Order: sequence, then structure tokens, then C-alpha cells
Amino acid sequence: MTINAFESPQSCIQHHREQWGIPGIVVGIYRDGEVSLHADGIGHLGASWPMRSDNLFRIASITKLFTSTSAMMLVDDGRLDLDEPVKTYLPELTLADPEAEASITMRQLLSHASGIYGDFFDDFGSNDDALEREIAHLKTIRQLTMPGELWHYCNSGFDLAGHVIATVTGQTYEDVIRERIFEPLGMKRAGFFAHEMITWPHAVGHDPVEPLSREHRVADQHYSRNNNPSGAVLTNAEELFRFAAMHINGGSTNGRQLLKPESVSAMRTVQIESGDFADHWGIGWEIRDFGEARLYGHGGSTNGFQSQLTIYPEQKFALCIWTNSGQGRLAINPIEAWILEREFGLLKPAPETVMLPDADLERLAGHYTQPMAVLDVEIANGGLVLNGRSKSIQFDQEIELPETRAMPIDRDRFAVLDGPFAGEIVNFFPRGSETPTFLRRHGRLFEREG
Repeated sequence: MTINAFESPQSCIQHHREQWGIPGIVVGIYRDGEVSLHADGIGHLGASWPMRSDNLFRIASITKLFTSTSAMMLVDDGRLDLDEPVKTYLPELTLADPEAEASITMRQLLSHASGIYGDFFDDFGSNDDALEREIAHLKTIRQLTMPGELWHYCNSGFDLAGHVIATVTGQTYEDVIRERIFEPLGMKRAGFFAHEMITWPHAVGHDPVEPLSREHRVADQHYSRNNNPSGAVLTNAEELFRFAAMHINGGSTNGRQLLKPESVSAMRTVQIESGDFADHWGIGWEIRDFGEARLYGHGGSTNGFQSQLTIYPEQKFALCIWTNSGQGRLAINPIEAWILEREFGLLKPAPETVMLPDADLERLAGHYTQPMAVLDVEIANGGLVLNGRSKSIQFDQEIELPETRAMPIDRDRFAVLDGPFAGEIVNFFPRGSETPTFLRRHGRLFEREG
């Protein structure tokens, strides 16, 4: 089905939901203050709840935009300097690498450029000191690259940033977000904990029983408090648009300036090339270029939810797509593409591929690992074939990943051109090296063995 083959957003949503067996989807469209909402499917398979357009979702890593915004508010207040070493605010901070410990800044934490291994999800309890306890254990995880050297997605870095925010204000991280963002924006249906939200209509997260399966099962809904700065917020589409509108309107809401316009602009300024999830990364925001148009956003994935928020400030437009499926991204991407083309004629063209000598391909073949997954890279038909396994913490099992083929864009970058993961970019680092150390996929670094 071509990108323009749908008569309405509802038919587009229904098609892509059914294609992947996703239980339910909510799509919200904001146009200069006007909001339209669309819902399709089931909110909870186990209870047969229908999906409602006002259902709460755990928006996962979109939470990082709240963390980044609160940090910029402290910059506005003169209480935080993005380029001051974090150790200035946390003298007790201890990391695995002393040089990184002494130099990491908030700017690097908020743009995924800290170099710390990013997926540290140990649970440190539900008390107010949970975040502090996690940060005390960061010394046990690896410094993969030096600060500022290379972009790779880092939940741990955002937890550290959240602890800096809590320390500077003398409050809990959650209270800072409530008082500085939720309450001024009137986000009454927004919070961090299930017990806060259970009285409102809500969706439940699901995971496919195996990758690309249409059959789903309810996912574990527990979320560790210490990971709140990197992915905890629960809210619905209409509430999130209050936050998006504040950013679209230069930091202002209802005549009140919550964030200085220059800080809004600073958050949307390129900090580092990313090349996986987006073209670049700002402070909190992912940045994607569509020709002359530049869009900003953030995705999220946890506990059987996947979601996306995208804003187009010049057009006073925002789009959010929520799914209650761990493979919801397979529907989110084509739904977003259809809406952006329909609304603005925006298309993200497939990257142009090149032919490489066999020697340039052979240098990349090998076994690549990280704590949550392994990938084997082989050569085939002028490109690369990736096979691997990921580790499911929830179900205590290894999951075979679907085979993925990628073709070269240049000597160190490869694009997936077809199949469910079309559009993904696989990178090898250091660029130009005869023996790459890292493969980057889905924002994560895999280290080469041997």
C-alpha cells in the first residue's frame, strides 16, 4: 500500500495496527491550538478494554524532554550551567573512568554524549533516595567512550541529570517536574506512579510473544523509581500537547513565560550528530531534516508501550502517536510518514547506496556484543546481513532477532532499505578505521569481539 492510499487518518491507523497485531493506537494531531484525536483497537487485551482517545500511556523516553526542560529552567534561574562539570554539583560522584568523572557536563548528559553505558536498569526501591542510590552505583558500569566523543543513547545519563536537578533544587525529581511543568501547564492527568494514575482511563502495555509476531501478551507494568528521569511519565495525548504547545510558542503558556525563548531555541540547536534515531540531537530533542524543514521530537519504549512526539514549530503543528505494543514502532513510523506527507508534503527519501569493494565489507564482519544483545555481521550481495539475539529481562529468555539486510551508504554507514526495519541506519566506529571497535544500531553500541 502506498503512502497516499488511505482516505483518512482513521483508515491509516487501522491498517497499520492490524498489520502488526498491535492491540491499540491513539493518534493526536495539534494544529495551532486545535486538537484532533483518533483511537483504534484495545486498551488491555486481558480485560478487553476498548482503546479510548483519552487513555493514559506510559510515554517512556519522551520523559527525557521533561527532564531537559526542567534543566533549562534552572539555567534560566542561574542555578545550573550546562557546561560546568557535573561534579561541581555532585562532589561525591564516582564513575568508572576518572577522566570522564571529572569532565562530564549536563550538556553532554542531555544530548546522549556522556559516553556512559546507557541501559542500567537495576531497581533501587521506591523511597525518595532511590535515584541517589542508583547514581552511587554508576561507578560499576562501563564508560564506553569519552564524553563528547560519540552519540549513543543513554538512559543512565538522564538518570544522572535528574539527580543533578534534584540536588540543585533540594527536592525530589518528581516534585520538580510537578511544580515547574505539570502544574503551570495544567497537566492534571500526568504523573510518575501507577497509584497516581489508576483512577483515570488507561492503557496497558503488551509485548509480542516473539519479534514480529501478531500475538501479544501483557507486559510487566513495574517501573523502577530511580529510572523516572529517563522514562516514567504517564499521561495522555491531549495533556502532552500542553507541553508541546509551550515549546512551539517560545516557552509561553497562557501569558506566562515558563522557559525563556533563548532556552527553547538552545534546546533545538544541534549538539551532536546521531544518525540512528534522527539526523542530529539537541538538548533533549531529536532533530530530523526533511529538506528545508526541520522537525523535533522524541520516541519512547518501555513496559510494552512505544510512542512518538513530533513538533514542527514553524507550522505550529504537533503529532503524537501512542501504542500499547513493544513493537508499536512498526506502525508509528508509517503512520507518521503518511500524516506528514498529507499535511505538509514532507517525505524522508531513502538514502542513496554505493558499491564497496569486498575488502571494505570484510573489515566489518564479525561478532558484536553488549549486555542486552549480540549481533553477528556477515557479507552478502554487496551488503551486510545482521543476525542476533536480545535478552528479555521480563521473560528471562533470549529472543532471536529477525534477520536484517543493510546496504552501504558509505564505507562506515549502512541503510536497511526494505522490510519492517526499513529506514534504519547501522554505523561503524571509529569512522575510517580498518578495524572498527563499535557497531551502533537502535542507538546502542555493540563492541566487536576479537
